[in-house]
Amino acid sequence: MSGLRELMQQMRFFDVDSSTFLRFLEDTVERFQRETGISARFVSELDEVKMPQRVCRELACIVQEGLVRVRSHSATQNVLVRLTATDSHWQGTIEDDGRHFRRDPMVIRERVRLIEGELTLESSPSRGSRLVVTVPKRPESTIWTPAVA
Repeated sequence: MSGLRELMQQMRFFDVDSSTFLRFLEDTVERFQRETGISARFVSELDEVKMPQRVCRELACIVQEGLVRVRSHSATQNVLVRLTATDSHWQGTIEDDGRHFRRDPMVIRERVRLIEGELTLESSPSRGSRLVVTVPKRPESTIWTPAVA
């Protein structure tokens, strides 16, 4: 039942934009901790974000998918979700102290591609996993949008 609930949450449309993005991530991490008992923190060096809505939505989905992966590869006691930025890019990181990833995160990889970002995965049985998504800051009009039929 919880697997089905997670799938439905991933599939629903997110009305996340720059004004709600940080709060959404904070709520997502808090809910993850409550539901799993895994110690989880969200840290952001940003007080506000100004990014295209499409990037907000995809990054929100990436964080949710990343936390589902943390839960499933488990033996994790701690997880940290971090958001940082420079003049040229935003960076989202999910780190845990559990076992390493067993499979390539194809769904995350595809979401990163859609926002023209870069995905870095570091995984080791002795040090846990680290997923880093780096997205260049560009005007929304330059970010690829799939054709709607």
